[in-house]
Formats: sequence, structure tokens, C-alpha cells
Amino acid sequence: MNELVIFLFTVVSIEAVTEILAKSKIVSPLRNFFERRGGKAGELLSCAFCISVWVSGIHVAFWMLDTPWYIIFITATVGFRMSNVLSDIFDWVRNRKYPSHMFGSEDKK
Repeated sequence: MNELVIFLFTVVSIEAVTEILAKSKIVSPLRNFFERRGGKAGELLSCAFCISVWVSGIHVAFWMLDTPWYIIFITATVGFRMSNVLSDIFDWVRNRKYPSHMFGSEDKK
């Protein structure tokens, strides 16, 4: 795979993984557990900017290992992210309303 394509896939993958860790409902029990315990772990898991630094570092480490599993992983996360974007576009076309998670309100036209 071209290095530029791998880099772009890596950027999108970092964003997707960061979004999952910092904002998804499926990870919220883990975030809540660490927030209740106090300390920096709960803060870190709730801050997308903070956690993106660590996610980026892990991505770069795996990229440098040059393993085929890394290519599979970033391709899967890019596919996940692109399906979300397409879903938002289709929802907007169907309903002529922006999804609330994009702009905070469903009534913008």
C-alpha cells in the first residue's frame, strides 16, 4: 500500500478509535468506573483530545512494526468511519435534517 494512503487511513483510524473510546455508549461503563474512582484515568478517557495523543502513539508504534495486521486494522476502522459518514449523509438526504450529533439540533435546514 502507498505510504500516503497508509498515512491517511491512519489519521482516519485514529479519529475513529478516539471517538469510540471517548464518546461511545459501549465504553461508557469503563469511563464511568474510572471517573468514580477519581484520578486521571477517568479524565483521560473522557477527553477526546487527551486520548487521541495515546491512540496516535499506539498507531505509530504499530505502523513502525510494519505488520499486515496493522493494515487490516486501519482498513477496518476506516470502513467503519466511512459507513458512519455515509449513514449521516443518507439520513440528511432522506429527512432533510442534519443528524443531531453533528450540529446539536435536528431542525437545521
